[in-house]
Amino acid sequence: VPQYALPEHLLDEEVARFRAAVARAREQLGRIRDHIPRSAPAEIASIIGMNPNIRMIVCDAGEGNMNTEMLRRRVGRDKVSKARYGSPKWHCKWDAEGGFLSVNRTWSIDSLMSALQRKEFEFPTNIQQMTPAFDDVLAEYEEVTKLGYKVWRHAPTQPDDFLHALNFARIAVQMVTGDLDLTS
Repeated sequence: VPQYALPEHLLDEEVARFRAAVARAREQLGRIRDHIPRSAPAEIASIIGMNPNIRMIVCDAGEGNMNTEMLRRRVGRDKVSKARYGSPKWHCKWDAEGGFLSVNRTWSIDSLMSALQRKEFEFPTNIQQMTPAFDDVLAEYEEVTKLGYKVWRHAPTQPDDFLHALNFARIAVQMVTGDLDLTS
């Protein structure tokens, strides 16, 4: 990373930490993969099909692109839009060539965190049920790069999947209502 310089005396320690994180991630992904049934896209599609109130779903066009395409084939391209995080100079912009919404990750997470502070969401009241989801959100933190850019990071040992799912869900609501605004 060009904006980050690691003192040479910490290099071995950082490489070891990175290798350990990769090993943990592989192990966690293996456990997750073992619990995902092959029928998952079909099950998700059937849930969407049973609920006529679902007008739009925004899914990952990056790492989750293959699953997103499977879901789009089952449910229809009109209901499933793709979004990909990036750091464009705009908040969000349709990438016609790629067929996805390019979303500025920092601005969209800023906007989501502000919405959470304004209590724009209503969550189930079962704290035990929601704790893993809230832990995902709390794993995210702000950081300023040496070049002065604000970015959102998450603890490498903790997932942040719910945060991104909530962010994409919020973008879907804004797309359906015609009020796509990632500035507040």
